[in-house]
This record gives sequence, C-alpha cells and structure tokens, in this order.
Amino acid sequence: MARHLGNDLYHSFRFHILMHDRSDTDDNALPDAGFTNCTTPEVTLDSADYREGQFLYTRKMAGIPSMSDITISKGIARKEGRFWRWMKACVEGNGNYRNDFDIRHYHRVGNLEGSPAPRTSDSYGHHRTYQVKQAYPTRYKVSSDLDANTSDISIEELDFTYEHFDVLTHEPILLDADLGLKL
Repeated sequence: MARHLGNDLYHSFRFHILMHDRSDTDDNALPDAGFTNCTTPEVTLDSADYREGQFLYTRKMAGIPSMSDITISKGIARKEGRFWRWMKACVEGNGNYRNDFDIRHYHRVGNLEGSPAPRTSDSYGHHRTYQVKQAYPTRYKVSSDLDANTSDISIEELDFTYEHFDVLTHEPILLDADLGLKL
C-alpha cells in the first residue's frame, strides 16, 4: 500500500534514494532522500581492434566498460547530515566508505496537456529502479550560493561514482472501472 500523500514530504520528488545499509527494507518505507533531478546511470563499452594471423582486415571485440558518474540535485534528506558524513568518510578514508543504494524513479501523475493520466495500481509507485553498486560520493554541494532572499532546499548537488548497476522495471497494471478494481 502506498504512503498517504498528505503525510509524504517526498511526493513532489520524482527520484528517491534508498540506501542498502538500512534496517527497514519495507517497500513503502520512507526514502533516505528525494531529488527533482537525476542523471541516469550510463555504461560505455570501448572497442578493441585486433588483427589475427594472416587476415587482411582487423577484427573488433568488446573492450573495458566504463561507468559515468551520477549527479542528483535539488533535494532533501531524511536524516540531517547523512550524505555529508558519507562524503567526510571518503575524504578521511575511514573504513568501508562504499555503499549500495537504489534510485527509484516515480511516474508523473497526469500529462503535459493537463488531462489526468490513466489510473493505475501504481499511480504513485515507482516505475523504474536503478540499483547502484559499490558507490561513493565524489562531489557534494550543500546548497546553492548563499542568498537571504531565497528559500533553497537542503542538498543542491551530489555526484556519485560506482562500479556497476542494474535496472529493474515495474510495469503498472491498468485498472478497469468495469472490473471493480480499486486503488
């Protein structure tokens, strides 16, 4: 069952971060952070050319994969200072600073023309989950430049580097009023 929107301060953020070092693994548990912008994980595979024996032409084979950094921005965190402490542990080299986390991408309810989207069993649920493995922060910008006339949110930008990722897709089930299905 989804969290009630009236009590959920993360409902306006489309990207939620759930750290794997948590004790609560409930699917509906509050996320560790919510963000409005997120770059998706990306893998690039280099191509290696080689020439075999007496062949006139070279052959190509897959080379070494490389992962691009993930940048999340304009968000809030549930526990004050959690991401800063993680960054500080990386800077100081304290213990095992690598961590696994999920980025949950949520649907936008409604479409650009203003008409409501088809109701689904997962209208407020996540559509896609990126499972990021062996990650650590490489850049942390606490907030935008200081200005007393703005009301900025707590985390402006956070960059991660990681070793690999998996993508899980959650397909919503369309509800039909004739079948009597309810949210």
